[in-house]
Amino acid sequence: MPITPSDYASFLRPGNIVNIGIDLPDRSFAEDVATVVSSDTGEIMLQLCGSGFPEHLQISTGSKVLISQGEGRSIYRCSAQLKSNEKAGALRVELPEKVVVSERSEYMRVDVILKVNYSIPVNQNLSRIFSEWDSTKKCKGGCLNELFTEFPPGECRVNLSGSGLRFKIPDCLSYGTLLHLIIDLPGEKPGHIHAVGSIIRTKELLAEMDRIEYYSTSMSFRMIESSDRSKLIKHLLNEQRRAMILRQETYF
Repeated sequence: MPITPSDYASFLRPGNIVNIGIDLPDRSFAEDVATVVSSDTGEIMLQLCGSGFPEHLQISTGSKVLISQGEGRSIYRCSAQLKSNEKAGALRVELPEKVVVSERSEYMRVDVILKVNYSIPVNQNLSRIFSEWDSTKKCKGGCLNELFTEFPPGECRVNLSGSGLRFKIPDCLSYGTLLHLIIDLPGEKPGHIHAVGSIIRTKELLAEMDRIEYYSTSMSFRMIESSDRSKLIKHLLNEQRRAMILRQETYF
């Protein structure tokens, strides 16, 4: 029996942006971001970002579909079957029987001064962005010049954690927008981390003295190497330790 509307109304409400994953015949997985068009006709209508999945992906009727969305500390997930893959990026999915709600793992958050470069892909197709990330994540610097054409000026204050970051930028970005991120980590062996972020919150700030409008922009990491996440957490622990030592020296 399909679940009642009250069980999934907040998750599959028309206009909501959700993450989509579809099993492929070769046992791989295609991912993208979609908008819920409707969910009250015995099926869910979804509109993928852009023109939809590339044609070479063999997405067929009956494929397993995983739908997920994060809201606050809650993560909503459900699985169903694909009823049809329409033209122009539209998907028809059977109404799921169960929605699972779980809590996000919490990471410590620390305000740090870092240089974070970002670039907004014109094509927001997740599979294409994944390919870009995969091909450049091991780049040492020079090969990133073409990808990163937009930057915040110099270092800035960043609220950083192992799951995402918040900082102010001049761009007003909508929920679900994907960005390439380069986070420069200082230290004896300076390095950088290449991740993909997904916008979860944007808030307009008061114009500053230079009359430039900024937006407090929060994003979660959509793609990041586990080793890079560990580097971030290690850096945050070191920053906390350093701040604690400074407070102790000031006190005494």
